[in-house]
Amino acid sequence: MRGEATEHIPEIEAADGGEILVIGSAHLIAGLAGAGILDELRIMISPIVIGQGRSLFETLNERVSLELLRVRQFDSGNVLLTYRPTPRSG
Repeated sequence: MRGEATEHIPEIEAADGGEILVIGSAHLIAGLAGAGILDELRIMISPIVIGQGRSLFETLNERVSLELLRVRQFDSGNVLLTYRPTPRSG
């Protein structure tokens, strides 16, 4: 995909399958969230403290409210949080 990812969303959704899974691209996810076209967000929390790192949404310039849909806990201690963005007001 070349250019702005948000420009390609209609053609991807129209294709067979119509779903997009993004793994490990905070910049892309922030762009989709900022454009209001993120349907669902799944965040896997691993019980490791590293003391530093990048914010998942450090490139996001506006607030995105999320509604927690599901929580799944694994025997490893990992937790999968599933969110849906709430509609923007105003």
